[in-house]
Amino acid sequence: MRVLWRFLAFASLIVAAGTLWLQPALAHGPFGITARTVTVAQLLSAPLAYRFVAVRGRVGVRVGNAFLLEDGTGRVRVDAGPSWYHTVPVQEGETVTVAGEVDTGPPWAVGRTVGLDAYWIQREDGSVVTIRTRPGPPPWAGGPRGGP
Repeated sequence: MRVLWRFLAFASLIVAAGTLWLQPALAHGPFGITARTVTVAQLLSAPLAYRFVAVRGRVGVRVGNAFLLEDGTGRVRVDAGPSWYHTVPVQEGETVTVAGEVDTGPPWAVGRTVGLDAYWIQREDGSVVTIRTRPGPPPWAGGPRGGP
């Protein structure tokens, strides 16, 4: 009986260690925001499984503060806020890590696409571009004149 208990204790330690090893990597951003690091393919295959993620990739086509992020497994649209509010200093071809909230669009939309509403972008040099500091309405909500 004693051998069985020792075996079970040892087995549970092995399982616990394996579980910790299998945990996804986490990206830690400013203001205590933590994001699960995923690939674009993981995000696109199960967008509703994630709320806040970090994806590392290369900046593709860029229009204003929106751009495509490509990581070798796919590409996802990133929205970093309106150009009238701020300018995001990333260049096409630059490798960045983007952390943000998964955006699947409104449930009634036909042909919904998955995107990422950026909260912060970490550049290759380690500098961080802060877009938003917390969940909820973005600081630019209400338009350029601060309306409803």
